[in-house]
Amino acid sequence: MCNDYTIAVLLSSYNGEKYILQQIDSILNQKLTHGQLDLYVRDDGSTDQTINILVKRREQDKRVHIIKGDNIGYIASFFNLMYLMKEQGSQYDYYSLADQDDVWDEDKLQCAVNCIEKNEGENPFLYQSTTRITDEKLNYIKKDAIQKRSITVFNTMIQTFSAGHTYVFNKNLLNSIDRDIDTKNLYGHDAYLTNLAVIRGKIYFDNVAHNDYRQHGNNQLGTNDSGLTGWLKIKLKRVIHGDGIQYTKQIKYFLELFNSDLSISEKKEIEKFLSSNSTLIHRISYAFSTKMYRQQFLETLAFKLLYIFGGYKIKKEDIKW
Repeated sequence: MCNDYTIAVLLSSYNGEKYILQQIDSILNQKLTHGQLDLYVRDDGSTDQTINILVKRREQDKRVHIIKGDNIGYIASFFNLMYLMKEQGSQYDYYSLADQDDVWDEDKLQCAVNCIEKNEGENPFLYQSTTRITDEKLNYIKKDAIQKRSITVFNTMIQTFSAGHTYVFNKNLLNSIDRDIDTKNLYGHDAYLTNLAVIRGKIYFDNVAHNDYRQHGNNQLGTNDSGLTGWLKIKLKRVIHGDGIQYTKQIKYFLELFNSDLSISEKKEIEKFLSSNSTLIHRISYAFSTKMYRQQFLETLAFKLLYIFGGYKIKKEDIKW
């Protein structure tokens, strides 16, 4: 069914010597029916053997391209890669993001491309999927989040429920990425791409997992906990981590970035989210009337409770119209 196509996989590495070779091999071993693949790895200033591993793998496979960079953080590093693709003239048909410690099914990219070719048209298009959460040795723990409700701005502004390492998108979405993004205002590069796609294009979410998302000491935030107790533990960790406040800063930034693209009702809701944060009475009123939601009922309830108790509150002087 697929036409001939090219795809660039973008991977940001940092001190990934333990797992990165297995991930690179799973990417290079993708079964593409009519596709050609290149892998671009930007190393974010690793101090271990990551660079040596990458150089050796490049000597074995010329599809591997290495960009050595300074340590700027993984969000900025991924934007650096996407800007590089734009500067090269968006020469690939599709683009995919990859983490350094996962393992991909051999049909991961082909499944994504099949979906995009069925649906994309001329619009910016983003494919996302769920993922299999595993332990350090790739033993299955559980399936990650699945789509249960429609994906709209009212959802994506407060939730990025799919991981960036599942993303595959077309060149129209790449070309829609704004220049000079202030990554300090972002909760994540995947949150930006999700909102860019839902506002300016289209998102498709695949409830079938096509990769293993390895959990280990360096990336674990309780995603392998299960049951109600585990769910509450995850939420508490993220409150302590300041997720709500980071999301508010990002929402404020998105309002500036996408102001001309948002509908009147979307802008009003975002402005209400920000302005209602000032007092407890206003927060309670907003929580009961909000259009914002997360994919699951308990997650939406947690969002409302967190909002009421000031979990999304930032300094008043930061909110300016």
